[in-house]
Amino acid sequence: MNIHTIILAAGQGIRMNTNLPKVMQPLGGQTLISHVINTAQQNSKNITVVVGHQKALLKEHIATIAFIPLGILLALKYSVIRVLTSGLLG
Repeated sequence: MNIHTIILAAGQGIRMNTNLPKVMQPLGGQTLISHVINTAQQNSKNITVVVGHQKALLKEHIATIAFIPLGILLALKYSVIRVLTSGLLG
């Protein structure tokens, strides 16, 4: 089965009282996004991460943890619909 995973990682995390994006918060020695990507890579060969807040920082961090190439999309109003209709899902 070919599964395409879409990870929504565009949140600011305003209520977390930090300058880091929500998905960059640490948990168990890794960032939240690291846990999500590592789990996704066990089940999917096609992964797209939708980024927004501090996208450059997230892209840099994701490049250090991803073992397979990931699609990166800038979060827009209908980003998930764009992924689904763009042909990225095969």
